[in-house]
Amino acid sequence: MIKKRQHYVSRYYLKAWSNSKEQIYCLRENKIFFSNLMGVAQEKYFYELQNLTEDEVSLINELAIDTSPESMRESHLDFLNKYLLIFNIEKTLKNKVIPLKQKDFNKTTNMMKKNFEEDYHAHIEGIGHKYLDLIRNQNTEFYYNEDSEDRMAFLFFINLQYMRTKKIRNSIINEFKDDNINMRRLWPIMAHIFSTNMALSLYIDKEFKLVLLKNETDIKFITGDQPLINTYGVQDKKLLEHDKLEFYYPISPKLAVLITKKIKDTKEINITDSKRIEDYNQMINNSTEEQLFAEHKEELEKYIKEPSMDLFTPIVPEDKQHPNFIAVLKDPKSGRISIGQNLKEERKLLESWTEGFPDRDNKFVKEFQTTFNTCFWEIYLYKLFSDYNFTFNWEHSTPDFFLNSKGIDFIVEATTANKASDERFNEWEKEEPLANILNPEAYEHYLNNMNEANRYSMIRLSNGIFSKYKKYKDNYSQLEHVRNKPFVLAIAPFEQPFFYYQYNRPIMALLYDVYVDEEISYKNPKEYPYPPTVYLNSIEKDNGADIPLGFFNDDSMKEISAILFNTNALWSKLNSRERNLNFLTKEGIMVEKIKELHEDGLMILHNPYAKFPLDKSIFRKDRVSQVYLNEDIDELREEHLSIVPMEDGRELIIECYDKHMISRNLF
Repeated sequence: MIKKRQHYVSRYYLKAWSNSKEQIYCLRENKIFFSNLMGVAQEKYFYELQNLTEDEVSLINELAIDTSPESMRESHLDFLNKYLLIFNIEKTLKNKVIPLKQKDFNKTTNMMKKNFEEDYHAHIEGIGHKYLDLIRNQNTEFYYNEDSEDRMAFLFFINLQYMRTKKIRNSIINEFKDDNINMRRLWPIMAHIFSTNMALSLYIDKEFKLVLLKNETDIKFITGDQPLINTYGVQDKKLLEHDKLEFYYPISPKLAVLITKKIKDTKEINITDSKRIEDYNQMINNSTEEQLFAEHKEELEKYIKEPSMDLFTPIVPEDKQHPNFIAVLKDPKSGRISIGQNLKEERKLLESWTEGFPDRDNKFVKEFQTTFNTCFWEIYLYKLFSDYNFTFNWEHSTPDFFLNSKGIDFIVEATTANKASDERFNEWEKEEPLANILNPEAYEHYLNNMNEANRYSMIRLSNGIFSKYKKYKDNYSQLEHVRNKPFVLAIAPFEQPFFYYQYNRPIMALLYDVYVDEEISYKNPKEYPYPPTVYLNSIEKDNGADIPLGFFNDDSMKEISAILFNTNALWSKLNSRERNLNFLTKEGIMVEKIKELHEDGLMILHNPYAKFPLDKSIFRKDRVSQVYLNEDIDELREEHLSIVPMEDGRELIIECYDKHMISRNLF
């Protein structure tokens, strides 16, 4: 019999959240409903086999089998051959079956294609049931029994439950789509191989402990259609890295397990803090593909999201609309250059970023249409924090974001640096000769006057920082939910044409009095083949007043834990096509044609005198840059770091695991 409904989350696993009739509460598409277990976490013929080309078989060998431990390669080849067996049989016998039996032959081969992987997962589930039952009886000793095969069997079961889901499959398909690789066809085999390899890796590394989490609060554990998650998250195409792994797996409303290196001295933890349960539940919510599950309806109600905002239906007169809003409201006429690939799709995507983002004073859409940049920056930040799987607390109207990452609470306040009421061009005045990036003379003018542009940026950035710092001192610091927590100021520059080319030059000078003079190198390349680092100490405003530099060089701003900064948080983030991006690497500046990530260009600049320092692990990602004093260095390897000398002899560390985006290369 062909099995039509094929589950990517085990029904036996979900029974822990169901009633005696095997019915469970499910949140899907922002609606809560009651369903039997047969109707959730499943898809018609989800595991149906697809024949592979010779090139695809070679790719599996290259990407997965050849890179596996030598002891596992024969086993992986055997699995690949079993997968392909039905297609080989079909090919061999197709013209040899007598006509009267052709219908039966086709029916049999069709059933085998549809049932093979479903039966395979059912077999593994049967093995895993033993361990789920033991854990639900609060018994984890099987994991530590060196004389038993249980540890390896359990780890393989766990890893396969991680890899088999719709969420992971879709993520892998999406990651490789630009490489013209159809991972939908390859993934069933790759998932088995990666699960086995990771299980072996964890089995060998005895530092990974199985820790039972006992929920002693009134809040229940929930689960989802990605029930097993890596709390470190999955980024890029690396899938799972051994040193970036901590599995969290809710087993029932009152029990969960961690597979972790972080906890070394205990095998179980009694959790009495309801906030910690909420943090784990939020991680599950953030990791779901479509469906969230709970024992009771009210446990899911808090995860119903605010609907996305209608940002582009005008609600203010055109004469009050911001020029940038007008520019993206309608697709450009024939013959004009679009700032995006498809404005209609990009508008739709931006609105999707606002799903779950509350309009707390019912003015956001109006402000988006009249101020644009400030609101766009807030939407960018919300999407960024969502991608980081931070937990949002919306109980308080201010500051902008009350966040939690892995049990650490912190506050983020958003602001922008804008043009003063002076005679300079606005950043949006695209037709002005000095504001048009496609005008070579304009860009040449900018390159010859970078120091002046950076001076003006410093002035406007300092204005934004001081304004929010005063608000913190006068207001935010008095709020109970803000006290004793890291306070991060997120600021983006929009103060002049070409603001997106300033990179970190003005902000580094402003915070640490370290300035890279690119203008002198541009004008005198023989004398200065590399831009020199200079210490300005202060800059002069247009009215003659001085602004001392080095805000983070003493404790005068100890209340600000860090600055979050990005010169590239622009409309171009909505454009999904590959393009040339300028990156800073250990080897220097490189240009790479690649898809831009949401976090590209992000910098976290830490205050060494912060009263409540921000944990550097919170924002750490491959293409994110962080700046801090050399004395604050932790376990990072040398290849991830650059060193910048300060005037007083101390050294700044610029951390980046891989590469950091400077700007988009438009030429």
